[in-house]
Amino acid sequence: MRIIAGRFKGRKLYVPARGVRPSTDRVRESLFAILGDLDGARVVDLFAGAGTLGMEALSRGAAEAHFVDRGRAALAALERNLEAARQAGVPVTVHSRPVRRFLGAHWPEGRVDLVLLDPPYGDPEGPACLRILAEKHGEKVGRVVYECAGKDDPPVPEGLERERELHYGDSKLILLRGGARP
Repeated sequence: MRIIAGRFKGRKLYVPARGVRPSTDRVRESLFAILGDLDGARVVDLFAGAGTLGMEALSRGAAEAHFVDRGRAALAALERNLEAARQAGVPVTVHSRPVRRFLGAHWPEGRVDLVLLDPPYGDPEGPACLRILAEKHGEKVGRVVYECAGKDDPPVPEGLERERELHYGDSKLILLRGGARP
């Protein structure tokens, strides 16, 4: 697996053998074509795993990113994947904690332009964290991307607005907007 486009294009992404389901090249390529210009964006990658979505955002111009996960193998791969960003002087922060705790007590100050949520498919923690995100931070968030199994249909909580849905095989991307507008 490699970064598709941008300043880190072609950079190999390390993924643990088990416990992580990275977004496919096709999903990432389509998603970032829709998201468009990320120059200067602040990104939060929740359930980051190996960081494939957040790294793609950084490669395409995001100015900084926060990665949140607690799996040991995922964090080890994430740290390897972030080497290129750190060498380029891009501010990245890894939060080794449950997503709920990050949402409650460790959320970055100010506006966040893009939130990427890619919880394990079928895990009830995903919709719960989406609800907490909307309740606590919806007004300070620009766009939210929620990746889930194609058959799942999590409710869109108050504070977020559904823009569109994209289906790719067994995966679905739900694009949402928060209260912060560019």
